[in-house]
This record gives sequence, C-alpha cells and structure tokens, in this order.
Amino acid sequence: GTVTCAHCETEGEMEGTIVVHELFVLKASAKVHGDIQYGQLSVENGAQATGNLHLTSKVKDIQTNAKREAVKDSKSGVRQSAAV
Repeated sequence: GTVTCAHCETEGEMEGTIVVHELFVLKASAKVHGDIQYGQLSVENGAQATGNLHLTSKVKDIQTNAKREAVKDSKSGVRQSAAV
C-alpha cells in the first residue's frame, strides 16, 4: 500500500510506498520495505529498512536551485537546460 503523512513513528512492519514529509522514526522492532521518502530519519538499534530510501528535502533543494539558475540565466540572455 501507500502511506503519506507529515510525521511517522513505526514499531511494526510496513511495505509499499511510504512518504513522510518531515520526521520518520523507526523504532527497534520496525521492519519497513519499499520506496521510502522522508524529510528526516531516526533509526533505533535493531530497526530494519530495505528498498529505496530518498531524503526528500535534498531533492527539493536541488530542484529549487536548478530553477533559480534557469531564471537567472534567462534574465541574462543565456540559454541553458538542466535535467533534474
């Protein structure tokens, strides 16, 4: 399944797409598997996380910086394309 939330604290098993916009806390008994996106991550000793883990705040920062550069270049008349 898919879980989307601001904060998440888990002690059990989760599988699927997990999107936590802010703090994702994995307690010692947690077992998560899937495509996991988070703003911040806290992992207790013994917790397990497998799959793809993505720090979403960094992705947003990269996209924001690329957009700023594109606007800056368009104002100066320089054309540039960037893949994000």
